[in-house]
Amino acid sequence: MDWWRTGNVPLHGWGYVTLEAATGPTASVAATIRRLHATPHIDASSIKATRVASFAGQTFDATIVGTDRPPVCRTIRCAEGVSIAGKGQLFHIIVVDVRGKTVVIYLESGFADQPRFPPAKTFPTFLPYAQQMLATLRFPVK
Repeated sequence: MDWWRTGNVPLHGWGYVTLEAATGPTASVAATIRRLHATPHIDASSIKATRVASFAGQTFDATIVGTDRPPVCRTIRCAEGVSIAGKGQLFHIIVVDVRGKTVVIYLESGFADQPRFPPAKTFPTFLPYAQQMLATLRFPVK
């Protein structure tokens, strides 16, 4: 535990992986990614093509730069994909079409409330592990 006392904690990274799909009809991948990309108070990268489990989709990265409500709901996926997260929080958002159903995958950093372990340092080390997990993802046929 010497690393704990010195403040030199190894940065293996951590984050959250959330998959979201509706039980009823869904908007297209293009409409969903545009709506998420237009979320207020984010700094978003450009939208790019991607694939997850052989399904085509689109992706972008986002940093939360502000909020417009008290942090009752602290994630970008509140209120159906728009709303709130902690300022400084990082996301990698993927939207794929799985046999006609739009699926949203959120790779999400922790909150930026730990000055010694900011998302800018820990999230990039989490992403390779999340990508490895997504590479094993399978969507069963009904």
